[in-house]
Amino acid sequence: SSSSKARPPLFCREHLEEREELEHRAERCEKELAAADDKARAHLARERQLERDVHVLKMGEAHNEDCLASMTRLLSKAAADEVRLRETALMAQDEADWSRVQGSAVRRAL
Repeated sequence: SSSSKARPPLFCREHLEEREELEHRAERCEKELAAADDKARAHLARERQLERDVHVLKMGEAHNEDCLASMTRLLSKAAADEVRLRETALMAQDEADWSRVQGSAVRRAL
């Protein structure tokens, strides 16, 4: 009977081996869970960065649209100014031509 007490019973050894295996599995699962958490945090950080990037791009797009509208207004004003200047130049040319015609007529009359 003393020899049976010196050796642990078979079911205890199996129980210990099973427990060790379960502990190893639990450790692996905890490591996998920690890695998955890290990946999720990195993914969330990347998603937030992309949202910020999209916001910056939209703000830039709105600014570009404002600039384009402003430049369109300036070009329209410049075109209108050019038309007015051409009309003014033509009127000045007409007046100069008329003055020469009148000057010739006055000289002929004298």
